[in-house]
Amino acid sequence: MGNKKITINIGSFKFEDMSLAVNRSDSELDFKTAFSFYIENVGITTVELSRRSGISERTIRRYRNGNQGKEFKTIIALCIGLGLCLKRSLQLINLAGFSLIPTYEHDLYFAFLCNAYCSSLTIEDCNIILVSNGYKPLV
Repeated sequence: MGNKKITINIGSFKFEDMSLAVNRSDSELDFKTAFSFYIENVGITTVELSRRSGISERTIRRYRNGNQGKEFKTIIALCIGLGLCLKRSLQLINLAGFSLIPTYEHDLYFAFLCNAYCSSLTIEDCNIILVSNGYKPLV
């Protein structure tokens, strides 16, 4: 059975050659590869991702090159900035070596990730909600 190239457009997210994300197990896929793949398929520049996520362009470039230690809140902010669906966000978080745990703060992160894909939720909105609930902002 040969590999077929499939292109699916959903909003601004274009899935092209999903063999990278679908046909490889998480043990074969690393954060750097997945992160770069999602940036390219969302069709977003480093400048725009920086604006949407509140993460510096330098940090984004370092994550793409695999030259940066990862921080949990930074990964959450990048997923929100990319507008990834929940499944892809959780995959990226897991590939970065993190997971969501059953706490109220992480429940808020989960809600942000659920809404980032299909709404106009911004990083500023997330930070306001976190601070109003007594937590530190994402960025």
